[in-house]
Amino acid sequence: NSLLGGGCSSRLFQQVREERGLCYTVYSYVADHADVGLLGIYTALGKEQEELALDTLRGVVSELRDHGPTQEELDRVREGLLMSAESVQSRMSSMGASELLYGQVRSQEEILAAYDAVTREQLRQLAEEIFQWDRASLSAVGRVRPAAEYGRWLGR
Repeated sequence: NSLLGGGCSSRLFQQVREERGLCYTVYSYVADHADVGLLGIYTALGKEQEELALDTLRGVVSELRDHGPTQEELDRVREGLLMSAESVQSRMSSMGASELLYGQVRSQEEILAAYDAVTREQLRQLAEEIFQWDRASLSAVGRVRPAAEYGRWLGR
């Protein structure tokens, strides 16, 4: 999630906002639960940019699914983990989620060891499993196209 859309150096932010200027806000987020989860992408944009922005989003996600992350991205995310440990709010949120999901609060060393144990290929395989367009959903708010057009974009 961090490398996909978790910050200013993420793929979504760089390609959709910075390189193409299609929106002001774009990010991905995770909703964790004990037995299920959600990885979502949010963007706010004008109707004129919608089609190109959606196609760009799809391209970014497909690229990650097909080729996985680069080592540079993984190093950047790891550095972000270390920096987030300096924020009291981030630490408290992480500790709360860890207790709720795993029944224990993992130390920073345990978190980094778990992070370091994951390979680029494992992440590519996970992305391949997660990012299946026929299982995706899309919601649009505002002056939007008919639902069938979004369904076609999703491949339904």
